[in-house]
Formats: sequence, C-alpha cells, structure tokens
Amino acid sequence: MLHFQEYAELLPIALIGLLAGGLNYFEAPQASLRRALVVVITSSFICLCVFTMLSATALPYMAKVGLSASVGYFGVDKAIELIKNILSLKKP
Repeated sequence: MLHFQEYAELLPIALIGLLAGGLNYFEAPQASLRRALVVVITSSFICLCVFTMLSATALPYMAKVGLSASVGYFGVDKAIELIKNILSLKKP
C-alpha cells in the first residue's frame, strides 16, 4: 500500500499537467469536447510519467516539477530543445 504522502506529492503534478494540457488545447482549439479531454488527460499523464522517471535522480523537487511541466506543455521534442538551449547558455 502506498503512503498518502506519495499520492500527495503526485497531485500537484497532475494538476499542472491538466493546466498545461488546457493551455495547449486553447492555443489551437478544435470544436470537439472529446478532443479537449484527450489533450488535457494526455498532458497530465505525460507530466506524471516524466516526474516519476525524474524521481530516480537527485534533482530537487521543484526542478522535477518544472521539467515535467515543460514536457507536458511543450511536448518532448520542444522541451528537450529548450533544455539544451538553457544548458548551453550556462556554459562559460
């Protein structure tokens, strides 16, 4: 049985994923309510998956949340490109 604290840690990630999916849908809205639900739920699921994968690393909680939210909003390809650009700016 999982502890309540583990579920409570995932709840903000799921909410961020729902928000990211909603914002992503309203950038190019389509007429179908079903399509909106698919975009929102898929984005939330992706955020949860990325966060759980990042839980195996030593990153701080906020870094995991930020990375999972960016992947949920931008998609995998754009998020990786964005992270590469940010990391290249930090190099001396």
